[in-house]
Amino acid sequence: MIPGGYGFNVLRFEDDDIREIAKLPKDVRVVCALPDLAHRHGSDCPPEWHAPGPRLRPVYLLICHRYCTRVTPGEAYAFTTLDEFMSTYYSLQAAEKEPLEPCDPHYQRPREAWHMDEDGVAREYIWHPTGGWVRK
Repeated sequence: MIPGGYGFNVLRFEDDDIREIAKLPKDVRVVCALPDLAHRHGSDCPPEWHAPGPRLRPVYLLICHRYCTRVTPGEAYAFTTLDEFMSTYYSLQAAEKEPLEPCDPHYQRPREAWHMDEDGVAREYIWHPTGGWVRK
């Protein structure tokens, strides 16, 4: 079962691997590019100003999708590579088509999940104690 809502991951691209961004499915949202870790804590000047010139550095992209890791405010994002993310994406896409199992009747908090309907559209469902899974 895929938890309801959306999560975030940071994709790390090495050298010229950024061209592979085209492999991302259309439903994955690229939120922003993040600064290189060397520049996050301040430095005298950009690396381009030092001999022998610009160095190839990783590129970090923050993405948002229902298959990404859920984080609470203040918690660090999960880093992954494009290949790892795509592997997870396809395995969770298959799991999303499985029927939703009933929730424990003693579960107090509302429970939400993603499910792929027969028409091929992923929708959010919420567990209702008397009615079972209902579309949100």
